[in-house]
Amino acid sequence: MRRSRWVLLGLFVGFTSYGAIHAHPQPLFANELTVGTIVVHSRDPLPANATELLREVESRLQRSPLYRADVKHHVFICDTPALYAFFNPHHPDTGGETYFWLGNQVFLRPVDFAGDRLISPLGTPVAAPRTLVYFLTHELTHAMTMDAVGLWNYLSIDRWKHDGYADFVALPDFDVEDAREKLRSGDASMDYAQSGLYRRWQLDVHDALSSGVTVEQLLTP
Repeated sequence: MRRSRWVLLGLFVGFTSYGAIHAHPQPLFANELTVGTIVVHSRDPLPANATELLREVESRLQRSPLYRADVKHHVFICDTPALYAFFNPHHPDTGGETYFWLGNQVFLRPVDFAGDRLISPLGTPVAAPRTLVYFLTHELTHAMTMDAVGLWNYLSIDRWKHDGYADFVALPDFDVEDAREKLRSGDASMDYAQSGLYRRWQLDVHDALSSGVTVEQLLTP
């Protein structure tokens, strides 16, 4: 019985410590850069072009009516796959993850600021148009959405809406007609199950907003 209590206590302390680190990971990231509403944390010094990239992210976020200049969001750059897996154990192969229930913070896997690229699980840069600016904007749009609708409402939104809208904000140069043609031809890039891309969902969001649906209406569960 005594041993079981110690085991339970150990598990409690372990989970509590992990939750505390997850909610307040700043001590693990020595470097910080703030541009507008974006606060980036990194274990390595941030390169000179980081400010320029973050300004572009801020500009894209400002396209959204969900943008609030008085709300800052924190982004943590994990410089190794192991560190990213520590903070994102359920989806260690994704590009980024926004944790709504622990501070509404964004975690990204390793990046190449100089090349404006996120590094894939294979160790290679993710190709354009899914640049580092894209990934940052996409995840931060999720954070803005959660701020706007609340956690429980956010969890009730259809995925095609919140991921499609995040790409709508993150990819302002999206070629709508090209996407329509690819959809008509059955191109695999328009099928999330085959490609892992949100192109079809972004097209659906574009069409909904173009028809007069507001962002608020779109993101209402």
